[in-house]
Amino acid sequence: MTLLVAVLDVPAAGAGALRAYEDRVLPLLARHGGALERRLRSPDGRTEVHVVRFATAAGREAFGADPERAAARALLDGSRSSPGWLRSRTCLSRRAPPGSAA
Repeated sequence: MTLLVAVLDVPAAGAGALRAYEDRVLPLLARHGGALERRLRSPDGRTEVHVVRFATAAGREAFGADPERAAARALLDGSRSSPGWLRSRTCLSRRAPPGSAA
């Protein structure tokens, strides 16, 4: 499994174009064994975080090269958003027992 986190800074004027891009591109994830696990947006709508899972690294690569995704790229460019991708893994947090020093 491959887990990616996308962090997007969204200028106010680009929010509509970004939503249009996402509406076109996010459904393509399933074609490549991917899924949007979580989509978070800041209260002001200026930052989005997407947690995306792919069953395989090959699926992630295929999604990146998908021609329909490439065709929608102008919408992302028009949004003037600056996406950053982080390859990630799940970490379990360990909590200190009650009454102990953290």
